[in-house]
Amino acid sequence: SPAEDLHELRKDAKKLRYLVECFGSLYPSAPRKAFVQHLKVLQDNLGEHQDAEVHVSELRLIPEQLEELGPVDPATLVAIGQLTEQLERRRREAREDFAARFASYDTKATRRSFETVLRSAGGRR
Repeated sequence: SPAEDLHELRKDAKKLRYLVECFGSLYPSAPRKAFVQHLKVLQDNLGEHQDAEVHVSELRLIPEQLEELGPVDPATLVAIGQLTEQLERRRREAREDFAARFASYDTKATRRSFETVLRSAGGRR
Protein backbone atom coordinates (compact mmCIF):
# COMPACT_ATOMS: atom_id res chain seq x y z
CA SER A 1 0.00 0.00 0.00
CA PRO A 2 1.21 3.50 -0.69
CA ALA A 3 2.27 5.58 2.31
CA GLU A 4 -0.71 7.89 1.71
CA ASP A 5 -3.14 4.98 2.13
CA LEU A 6 -1.51 3.99 5.42
CA HIS A 7 -1.75 7.59 6.59
CA GLU A 8 -5.47 7.70 5.72
CA LEU A 9 -5.98 4.44 7.61
CA ARG A 10 -4.20 5.97 10.60
CA LYS A 11 -6.46 9.01 10.52
CA ASP A 12 -9.57 6.81 10.28
CA ALA A 13 -8.35 4.67 13.19
CA LYS A 14 -7.72 7.79 15.24
CA LYS A 15 -11.22 9.12 14.55
CA LEU A 16 -12.79 5.79 15.47
CA ARG A 17 -10.76 5.53 18.66
CA TYR A 18 -11.64 9.07 19.72
CA LEU A 19 -15.33 8.44 19.08
CA VAL A 20 -15.30 5.27 21.14
CA GLU A 21 -13.34 6.96 23.93
CA CYS A 22 -15.43 10.13 23.83
CA PHE A 23 -18.65 8.20 24.22
CA GLY A 24 -17.05 5.60 26.48
CA SER A 25 -19.56 6.04 29.26
CA LEU A 26 -22.22 4.65 26.91
CA TYR A 27 -20.36 1.38 26.43
CA PRO A 28 -19.44 -1.47 28.73
CA SER A 29 -15.89 -1.03 29.94
CA ALA A 30 -14.31 -4.42 29.13
CA PRO A 31 -15.22 -4.71 25.43
CA ARG A 32 -14.53 -1.00 24.88
CA LYS A 33 -11.10 -1.22 26.47
CA ALA A 34 -10.26 -4.40 24.53
CA PHE A 35 -11.24 -2.80 21.24
CA VAL A 36 -9.40 0.45 21.97
CA GLN A 37 -6.26 -1.45 23.00
CA HIS A 38 -6.17 -3.31 19.67
CA LEU A 39 -6.77 -0.05 17.85
CA LYS A 40 -3.94 1.70 19.74
CA VAL A 41 -1.43 -0.98 18.75
CA LEU A 42 -2.35 -0.56 15.10
CA GLN A 43 -2.37 3.21 15.39
CA ASP A 44 1.08 3.25 17.02
CA ASN A 45 2.50 1.26 14.14
CA LEU A 46 0.91 3.51 11.54
CA GLY A 47 2.13 6.57 13.44
CA GLU A 48 5.69 5.28 13.51
CA HIS A 49 5.56 4.73 9.77
CA GLN A 50 4.04 8.14 9.05
CA ASP A 51 6.46 10.03 11.30
CA ALA A 52 9.47 8.40 9.68
CA GLU A 53 8.01 8.96 6.20
CA VAL A 54 7.56 12.68 6.84
CA HIS A 55 10.99 13.11 8.42
CA VAL A 56 12.75 11.31 5.58
CA SER A 57 10.95 13.48 3.03
CA GLU A 58 11.92 16.66 4.84
CA LEU A 59 15.53 15.60 5.37
CA ARG A 60 15.94 14.89 1.68
CA LEU A 61 15.13 18.53 0.93
CA ILE A 62 17.64 20.04 3.35
CA PRO A 63 20.89 19.56 1.37
CA GLU A 64 19.50 21.42 -1.63
CA GLN A 65 18.17 24.19 0.60
CA LEU A 66 21.52 24.52 2.35
CA GLU A 67 23.42 24.69 -0.93
CA GLU A 68 21.29 27.65 -1.97
CA LEU A 69 22.70 29.50 1.04
CA GLY A 70 26.31 28.79 0.16
CA PRO A 71 28.95 26.12 0.62
CA VAL A 72 27.92 23.25 2.87
CA ASP A 73 30.29 21.46 5.19
CA PRO A 74 30.57 17.84 3.96
CA ALA A 75 30.21 16.63 7.56
CA THR A 76 26.77 18.23 7.64
CA LEU A 77 25.73 16.35 4.52
CA VAL A 78 27.07 13.10 5.96
CA ALA A 79 25.13 13.66 9.18
CA ILE A 80 21.93 14.36 7.24
CA GLY A 81 22.52 11.21 5.20
CA GLN A 82 23.06 9.08 8.30
CA LEU A 83 19.96 10.45 9.99
CA THR A 84 17.94 9.88 6.83
CA GLU A 85 19.21 6.31 6.68
CA GLN A 86 18.22 5.63 10.31
CA LEU A 87 14.75 7.06 9.77
CA GLU A 88 14.35 5.14 6.52
CA ARG A 89 15.22 1.96 8.41
CA ARG A 90 12.56 2.78 11.06
CA ARG A 91 10.04 3.44 8.29
CA ARG A 92 10.80 0.11 6.60
CA GLU A 93 10.57 -1.77 9.91
CA ALA A 94 7.22 -0.18 10.72
CA ARG A 95 5.99 -1.03 7.24
CA GLU A 96 7.14 -4.62 7.61
CA ASP A 97 5.44 -4.86 11.01
CA PHE A 98 2.17 -3.49 9.63
CA ALA A 99 0.90 -6.81 8.27
CA ALA A 100 1.32 -8.53 11.62
CA ARG A 101 -0.17 -5.60 13.54
CA PHE A 102 -3.14 -5.41 11.21
CA ALA A 103 -3.65 -9.17 11.37
CA SER A 104 -3.75 -9.03 15.17
CA TYR A 105 -6.30 -6.21 14.93
CA ASP A 106 -8.39 -7.78 12.17
CA THR A 107 -9.63 -10.73 14.22
CA LYS A 108 -12.96 -12.17 15.22
CA ALA A 109 -12.25 -11.18 18.83
CA THR A 110 -11.72 -7.54 17.88
CA ARG A 111 -14.85 -7.54 15.75
CA ARG A 112 -16.82 -9.11 18.60
CA SER A 113 -15.51 -6.46 21.01
CA PHE A 114 -16.56 -3.71 18.65
CA GLU A 115 -19.94 -5.30 17.93
CA THR A 116 -20.54 -5.67 21.67
CA VAL A 117 -19.70 -2.01 22.14
CA LEU A 118 -22.08 -0.96 19.35
CA ARG A 119 -24.92 -3.22 20.48
CA SER A 120 -24.64 -1.98 24.05
CA ALA A 121 -25.31 1.56 22.88
CA GLY A 122 -28.30 0.50 20.82
CA GLY A 123 -26.35 0.32 17.55
CA ARG A 124 -26.55 -2.49 15.07
CA ARG A 125 -23.81 -4.33 13.23
